Amino acid sequence: MAWSYVNQPAEQRFRDKLWVTESGCWRWTGAQDDGAPFFHADRRKVVASRWAFNRYRNTGAVTRYLTNVCGTPLCVNPWHFQPVVRKRPRRTRTHCARRHPLLPSNLAESWVKGQAPACVECRRWVDWKRRAANSPTPIEPYVPITEPDDEKDIR
Repeated sequence: MAWSYVNQPAEQRFRDKLWVTESGCWRWTGAQDDGAPFFHADRRKVVASRWAFNRYRNTGAVTRYLTNVCGTPLCVNPWHFQPVVRKRPRRTRTHCARRHPLLPSNLAESWVKGQAPACVECRRWVDWKRRAANSPTPIEPYVPITEPDDEKDIR
């Protein structure tokens, strides 16, 4: 059986696809997927810069997110990358689904354990709909609570 390129160690295949520039960048000349350098190592497709960082910098933990500090898009030099921690941005809702303001005075404890507090006005509407559906006689019409504007002078 003939020796093929695929049978070479991943490190050798990685180095064969590099071009070192004068600035010290390791420019990737191999395959790209949506502009990201990649190659196959350990029988799976990996991002070349992440593989190089985990292989050569050996921080102990496998790093998932990296940021390129040199600014060269195809640079895979592990010393030109810094690990970053990505957290999901927590959205702060200011209004409920029916556009009522979510102020402390307009929040009630949720009926479902573990859910966020509910809007008082929406809770009143749901209660009214339930009473109207289950009542044998017509009930008073639903009247939303109207709060005065904060900008107006209330006396």
